[in-house]
Amino acid sequence: MSASWGANAGAVLAQYPLSNYGNDTELAYNRVASDPKKCGGLHVLKLWAAKVPTYGWDFTYTKAPFYFPKMPYPMSPTGSFQPLASHTTDIQFLFPGYHGGQLGVNLDQTTGLPRELEGAELTLSDQMVAAWTLFAKNGDPNGPRAVRWPVFPRSGEATFLRQDIPNGSESEKQFRANYKCDLWDSVLTYPL
Repeated sequence: MSASWGANAGAVLAQYPLSNYGNDTELAYNRVASDPKKCGGLHVLKLWAAKVPTYGWDFTYTKAPFYFPKMPYPMSPTGSFQPLASHTTDIQFLFPGYHGGQLGVNLDQTTGLPRELEGAELTLSDQMVAAWTLFAKNGDPNGPRAVRWPVFPRSGEATFLRQDIPNGSESEKQFRANYKCDLWDSVLTYPL
């Protein structure tokens, strides 16, 4: 930890105790590695929102199929790598029928067997496709069949669309608390 965060390692460890992640080192590490990027993304969204209409989202659905086979990870209590809501998992929701990776199929994260989106996942996909299509057409993702997606204000507290089952909203305060942005804002220097 000290190799990555130097003098800030103690502060980072204090915010991410292993006990908060079921003593799963993989889950704790994933949060320490990804939370700063989420907070940096918030910084960029706020800069954009001051200039143009801007919409923020947080894809948090953790049970989607994944496009890599189950990968052994002995440090995880599950024995396997857990992709959860990792980067690019949402692509299959926006482009129905998308199969990433070398296998050409999406696999269930628990069983490792091929699986397409199903049930409430299809509803989430329909809502995401509707919102992105409306945004591409009108510059505003809100409309029929799309969930309410608030525009970021030019200043002040923003609201994110939380893409999950079910969809919801997430205040900037909640987002900052979830991803420990107070810590990362004190440790990192954002450009601009």
